[in-house]
Amino acid sequence: MQLLSLNNISLKYGEKPLLKNINLMIFDKERLCLVGRNGAGKSSLLNIIQQNIEPDSGEIVYKDNLRIGFLTQELPEKTVLTSKEIVTNGLGEIGHLLVEYERLSVCHSHEKAINEQRLHSVQKEIDNKNGWIHYQKVNKILSRLAINPTDDFDTLSGGQKKKVMLAKAIVSEPDLLILDEPTNHLDIPSILWLETFLCSLEVALLFVTHDRFLLDSVATKIIELDRNELYVYPSGYGSFLKLRNKRWQDEEIKVREFNKKLAKEEAWIRQGIKARRTRNEGRVRALKKLRLQKKDQISIQSKPSLTTNEAKMSGKTVIEAKNLTLELPNKKPLISNFSVTIQRGDKVGIIGKNGIGKTTLIEGLLGNLKPISGKIVTGTKLSIAYFDQMRDILKEEQSLLSTISEGRDFVTINGSEKHVSSYLQDFLFTPDKFRVPVGSLSGGEKNRLMLALLFSRPANLLVLDEPTNDLDIETLELLEENLQSFKGTILVVSHDRYFLDNIVTHTFYLDNNTIDFCVGGYSDWKAREDLKEKNCKKRNKINLSGLKKKSGQRKLTYNEENRLRSMPEEVTILENKIHRIHKMLNEENVYKEDPIRAKKAEQELKLMETSLETLYEEWELLETKKSMFLKTN
Repeated sequence: MQLLSLNNISLKYGEKPLLKNINLMIFDKERLCLVGRNGAGKSSLLNIIQQNIEPDSGEIVYKDNLRIGFLTQELPEKTVLTSKEIVTNGLGEIGHLLVEYERLSVCHSHEKAINEQRLHSVQKEIDNKNGWIHYQKVNKILSRLAINPTDDFDTLSGGQKKKVMLAKAIVSEPDLLILDEPTNHLDIPSILWLETFLCSLEVALLFVTHDRFLLDSVATKIIELDRNELYVYPSGYGSFLKLRNKRWQDEEIKVREFNKKLAKEEAWIRQGIKARRTRNEGRVRALKKLRLQKKDQISIQSKPSLTTNEAKMSGKTVIEAKNLTLELPNKKPLISNFSVTIQRGDKVGIIGKNGIGKTTLIEGLLGNLKPISGKIVTGTKLSIAYFDQMRDILKEEQSLLSTISEGRDFVTINGSEKHVSSYLQDFLFTPDKFRVPVGSLSGGEKNRLMLALLFSRPANLLVLDEPTNDLDIETLELLEENLQSFKGTILVVSHDRYFLDNIVTHTFYLDNNTIDFCVGGYSDWKAREDLKEKNCKKRNKINLSGLKKKSGQRKLTYNEENRLRSMPEEVTILENKIHRIHKMLNEENVYKEDPIRAKKAEQELKLMETSLETLYEEWELLETKKSMFLKTN
């Protein structure tokens, strides 16, 4: 079923065309990934689909009563709402009423002074709009995503906040879910969860991402914005690259042929009187048409020129940690008795959950953080360039020129002088941006400026803390190529699995005060962890089998026999209680008439379901023991 179609959509900002004659159809349950350079118009296209901005021309045809959900890449700041209130607000006007009603009801149950008239007014409005059915949807989605409804949103981690915002986007049961950089602020475990969850949704998806693993696992189709136009490709990032490069090659051949033809006609027109003869007027008109086509022609955009400024070679040993013990700023232990030697040319990726202490580990390895015990020995002739994920090195009020030049007109890159203006253009900054303050730049532009600043400094040790945030895929690929050829040493913290696989030679996985060391990139580490888990399950299966055999050597005790006989009735009673609570919670007016009782019932239900699961496991163990005894006798 077709959900919407974009027909000849065009949009300009000033005189600059951003979208030109865009045509696109989105069908039910298809998953589209929108890619393109920073500034190509991806956000504008998403806003047009959501009717937040009007196109200059063209039309959008929507399916009747189409519902669209949206997950923005930015997270709310400084809110007093709980997770449940945030999600409930995703229902729109009825959601706001439900949040207000619950707050008034809670105050009323605690005998606090409230506006009784307002409480009854809100209740009546919810009744008239059949809002209690929507309230059940909220509880269902909170349960599905394992979100604690009473948590204060501000106290949650970045990954937990993203999960709450995702619940808000889907609680209204949209036909189309739009996601803008959904992996921003997420650690690898959260990204893996997100991949699985998105693939399980029975809705159409339109998402923008720079995470190429997520793109590969989720997208059924790739759409690319390139020089104002939209191109559609089948799924698979590798396939997309091949087809796009083929399109660019074909385009270059056509442009060369066009330019050759235009040059030939321009040479002919310069011959003078021959061109003005009546019989050649058609040829003159054709030449004018060619000139107009040339004017509208947009060549393939230049790529950033990312070249590291390599310092003289460092000593063979870059960093040596001996029995290192470090603490986090909150005094919690980070690592204990850790020893490692990082040598020249090593490219080390550091992974782990958000907040686990990856940045603190880097500070410790560089000797910037005093260890609790042990010692750090840094090598000789080290020149360090540090990319900070918080961009603390950038001054918001400074211009781009001042940031890079530091009072000079030229920068020296690998022995050659280059004017600061020319150097900035290598990183795709146009002259009109040179004197604007850094604070006015987008996230992607700030990251490009950070890379420009980083690579302007001679270095043989690059320290990169989340360098891939906000960069488009094309810039990411160029960064990877540059770092692959870098002859020095690299320490990099990243949640971008594709980037890690392409760059690092060793991986540190930080977890539970320990560091797991692995040769290779993320995929090598993951394959090893999967093998460990498989072997662990195999051992547990063998142990369980041995336990069953052992338990079969004797019959059940008197107490065990009685317990086994009583269990069916106990399970039945518990299942009936669970069924009654489910039935009560599904009643239309339960949350309206007694929200406190409903909340208490939800808590009881959770406890009962856990008890039932434990009861089933005990029952299975006793039955297994009994059957093994009967078989051996």
